[in-house]
Amino acid sequence: MPTVTGTLTDINMGHLVGKSPQLVFTLNAPNSGGSALYPTEPVRVTPASDGTFSVTLAATTEMNDDGAFYTLSVRWLNSVGETPNRADWDGWELQVPSSGGAVSGLWGRPPTNPRMVYVSLTEPVNPRPFLLWLKNNPNDDDDPANTWDLSEWSNV
Repeated sequence: MPTVTGTLTDINMGHLVGKSPQLVFTLNAPNSGGSALYPTEPVRVTPASDGTFSVTLAATTEMNDDGAFYTLSVRWLNSVGETPNRADWDGWELQVPSSGGAVSGLWGRPPTNPRMVYVSLTEPVNPRPFLLWLKNNPNDDDDPANTWDLSEWSNV
C-alpha cells in the first residue's frame, strides 16, 4: 500500500510546539479493489514533534469506484488529548496513486462547498463566515449537555 508523507506547520513554518494536532484521512465512500473492502473508518495520524507525518493508505487509483478520494481534516486536541476543541477542514480531494507521494502533490479538485459544521459543546474559536455549529458532544450522543441546536455563524 502507498505511503503519503508531509509536514504540518504553522504559517511561520514553525513546528506547532505545544499544540496537539491530529490528521484524519477519511475515504469519501465505502469502496473495494481486488479482494479488499475499504470502509470509511477514518485513519488518524499524529505528526512527529517536527511536524512531519507518514501514513499508509489504500491507493484510490486502484479502487473499483473511479470517484474515490480521501478528505483530510486537522483536529486540534485538547490538553488531555481527547475531544477536539477545534478542527480545520480542508475539504479538498486527496487522490492517492499506487506510488504514494507527498500530500502537496496529491490534491485533486478544490472544494465546491466551503461550508463547515463544527460539532462541540463549546463555541468555535475564530470561526470562518457561515460556519454551522452543532452544540453536541461528538464523543457522546447521550451527554445531558447536548442541545442539538444548530446555529450559523455570521460576522456582524
